[in-house]
Amino acid sequence: CAVLAAIAARVAASDGAELYRVGEVGEVACPEGFAHIPDETLCRAAATQLGMEFALSYSVAGYPRGCVWADSLVYFNTHATGGQHDATKLICQVGTAPVPDDAEDDGVGSCPAGQASCGDAPINATDCLLRGFDTERLVCSTCRLLAERLTEAGGAKGMADDCLACCREGAIAERFESAKLIADASAQEKDQDLHDFIKRKAPLFSRLEVVYQEGAKPAIELERSDQPDRIVRADVAGWKSEHLFQFASERLEKDDAA
Repeated sequence: CAVLAAIAARVAASDGAELYRVGEVGEVACPEGFAHIPDETLCRAAATQLGMEFALSYSVAGYPRGCVWADSLVYFNTHATGGQHDATKLICQVGTAPVPDDAEDDGVGSCPAGQASCGDAPINATDCLLRGFDTERLVCSTCRLLAERLTEAGGAKGMADDCLACCREGAIAERFESAKLIADASAQEKDQDLHDFIKRKAPLFSRLEVVYQEGAKPAIELERSDQPDRIVRADVAGWKSEHLFQFASERLEKDDAA
C-alpha cells in the first residue's frame, strides 16, 4: 500500500536511523534496540519499506508472534505468545515496545479518532487521502506510535494529529470469496492435523476447495472475484487442525444463508 509506505518513509526520514531489522532464521526475540511490531498496519508498512510482499494476518501458536517473514511473504501473527519455527524470520522495528492502546494520556497524539486536532472539526476520507492516510486501513495504534517517534525525533506534531484524525480503532480482517487448500494427498498420512481438517472440518466451508498436488507444501490460496489477478497465499505447513479452522472462519466470507 503506497500510503503505508509513505508513512514508513516519513518516520524513517524523521529519525534518520534504521527503521526495521530482519532477524535470523528461527529467532523469536528482537535484537537490542528493536521491538516487536504491534499491529498489521505497521507490519504492512515494514514489508513495503523492505521491498517484501505482505500476505495476511493469522493466529498460530507455532509461529513467532508479530511481524514474520515466511516462505518469501510477510505475515502478522496475532497469537498472544506465538512460538519458535525453524523457517521464519522475525521483523522488528527500531525502539522499545510501543505505548499500549489503553495507556494513560501523556499529551502526545491524544486527539480522538476522527478529529484533526483537539477542538477541530472532523475531516473526511478524501481529505485524509490527500494528507497521505488511508482511512480503510489505518488503525489508531499506528498513529500513536507515529506520534511517539516524531516526538523522539523532534518532528512536527501536526502529522500525528492528521494521522489520528483519519484512523480507526482496531483493524478489520479482509475476507475472501473463495479459497483452495493445496496439499499432497500422501502427506496426510504423516500430518494428522491436516488429515483431520480435510476430512472433518473442510466440508463445513462451502467456499473452500481441497486441491491435491503431488509434492506440494500445504498452503491456502485466497481469492476475490473483484481482484482476479490477486491470489493471497498462506503457508500452512505444521498448522494445527483448530488453527486451520479458525483461519478459514476468519478469512472466508459467510454464506448468504449463514
